[in-house]
Amino acid sequence: MQLHSTRNPNKFYVDWWLMNHCTWHCDYCHDVLRSGNIALPYLRDCLRFIDTAQLWAQAQGKTTRIKFTGGEVTEWADFEQLLKYAHSQGCETEFRTNANVERHRWLALMAHTDLVSIGYHPKHTSKTQFLLAIDGAVRLGVNPMIDVNMLPDEFDELEALVEYLQHRWPMIRVNKTMRFNNPIDNTQPLDYTPMQELKLKRQYGDLQWDNGDYTDYQEMILDNTNKFKGWACAAGMEQCVVDAWGRVYRGHCRMNGFMGNIAEQITWPEALTVCNVDSCVNAFDIQATKTSAP
Repeated sequence: MQLHSTRNPNKFYVDWWLMNHCTWHCDYCHDVLRSGNIALPYLRDCLRFIDTAQLWAQAQGKTTRIKFTGGEVTEWADFEQLLKYAHSQGCETEFRTNANVERHRWLALMAHTDLVSIGYHPKHTSKTQFLLAIDGAVRLGVNPMIDVNMLPDEFDELEALVEYLQHRWPMIRVNKTMRFNNPIDNTQPLDYTPMQELKLKRQYGDLQWDNGDYTDYQEMILDNTNKFKGWACAAGMEQCVVDAWGRVYRGHCRMNGFMGNIAEQITWPEALTVCNVDSCVNAFDIQATKTSAP
């Protein structure tokens, strides 16, 4: 049996947790993602790793896709320069943001990215600025993806927002994003009703079983089917992660330990690894191809 992502197999994917600085303090966001207690990276080290990742991807006959996350990446003064460099080197770029930036800077960032993942945070987001950010991205030819963070006690109102966004921009993807009691281990979702859980499942079918059935990360979490212990996993071969300290791993699960640091040499894997964790609880990690033992 095999589970694989429906994304482009000709790309090598990098999920880069760039920093943990964020002036917003959402209740569902863990302090480690927002406290700002990790030193910001050196730009030169980031540029060096982009070159390194490009070489690894090219050795596999692939191109590189990098997604920058935080914290709030737009709060780093050097972010635009980093994004511009990655884009100029032929990487497909994406970043996750709350879009709480001045319009002229927002439009400048759009000039150097292919995709942008814009999060709607009910306690902080200005709807006007949020809608203007989406419109600015669309007008400049950038493909936005919207993550509406669905809170159980505001579910109906947020679902109405999702419907409005889908009607206004039918060509963009709008996710009803599930939140967790502990947003580090991602094992226990907030207290959603059974009907709310149903609406959070299988929105786009990002994952496919070898029998042709589609599923997605949230459905697997809610159905407790995210179990791959003993399976061969392509993390490190198809994708990698970088954490806020600059350490490079196969996945957020940190299987097989770190492969190096962005400021140093990276030891890329030569073969698949065998999963030894009880559950695959990260939306990025779960996209690496999983194959059960014969």
